[in-house]
Formats: sequence, C-alpha cells, structure tokens
Amino acid sequence: MFPTLGPIFVKKSRYDCATMCTKNATNPTRIIRNWYAASDDSGINAVDRIKYLLEIRNLLLGGVDFSVFPPVGKYMKGVPIITYEGILMDIESKLHMFAILGPIEHSFSWKPCS
Repeated sequence: MFPTLGPIFVKKSRYDCATMCTKNATNPTRIIRNWYAASDDSGINAVDRIKYLLEIRNLLLGGVDFSVFPPVGKYMKGVPIITYEGILMDIESKLHMFAILGPIEHSFSWKPCS
C-alpha cells in the first residue's frame, strides 16, 4: 500500500522515539506500525489484523467533530483530508470483508482485492 512507510515505522524507530519523546509519543507510532503490518505482512492472524485495524480507525476518528461541515482546513489530524478519507475507506472495506466472510474464512488475503 505505502511502500515507503515500512522503514519509518519499524520497531527501531519506536524505540528511538521512546528515548527522545514522552511515553505517549510511542503509542501512535506503534498503532501506525501495526496497521501497516496488518495491511502488508503475511502470517498475522485474523484477530490481530482486526485489532490493528480498529486501533488505527479509533486513532483517526477519536476526537473528530463530524457535526462541523465542511471540515476546517485541508487536514484532519495532520493528514491531508483525501489521504485521511482513503485510509479510513481502506480500513472499513477490510473490516467489512472480515464481517462478510465469517469466522471460517478469516484467513482470506485482501491483496488481490486491492
């Protein structure tokens, strides 16, 4: 999906950030790294993939006032709105695929679907 993000959110970056920043600064990095892994890595079970997708979804949607339209500015949580919407659509489509297929088919691969 985002091939250039891999090196940015590897575990080493998280630990470097932990030494330079507060403990709370590592949480978004961990969430983004897990989302990237859930979207790109093989060998992650369905329950963990769903957990990682829900974490990034909650991070992106948390504290957003959807009663204000149009949104103020061109960014949502520091992300361009078009990218923000695209990430949320990607997450929602994957969660819906898991819901449609049911527990037996949760080992599907969404790479051919993207």
